[in-house]
Amino acid sequence: MTMLVPDPLSTVEYLAEKSSRYRDVYHEAYDICRNMEVVMGIFSEELKIMDRNMVQYMIQSRDEKIQDLEEMIGKLQDTNTSQGETITNQNERINSQNETINSQNERINSQNETISSQNETINSQNETINSQNETINNQNETIHSLQEELMKLKQQIQSDSSSK
Repeated sequence: MTMLVPDPLSTVEYLAEKSSRYRDVYHEAYDICRNMEVVMGIFSEELKIMDRNMVQYMIQSRDEKIQDLEEMIGKLQDTNTSQGETITNQNERINSQNETINSQNERINSQNETISSQNETINSQNETINSQNETINNQNETIHSLQEELMKLKQQIQSDSSSK
């Protein structure tokens, strides 16, 4: 370390006289310091390594984000599928109720009040279904926007990878 920090020349001379090994090391370090191209090359190579590591870190970070988005999309699709099945079941139940109502209308014309009450129930269920359809549509829009974002990130990663 003595040869790299400003120190009185007498210390360097003293050490050089006492140790031929020190003298050889000192001359080699002095020659390296005089050749700025070698010194800059050492720093340049280190910067390249740091740049490469930073790019790898950024790619890894993006990959993790993409994986998180893909998992989120999968969960939303599962929820959407489940809600679709619920709506299908409710539609089947409503269809069954409509058949019952039609059957009762054909058999008993005098019971219009009862049929009207049942129609109100069906309308309420239809409103529920419409509300659920709106929810599904909103979720479909969310899935679509997440898929677009995922595509953009994949394209960006591909362009980043191809620019290397």
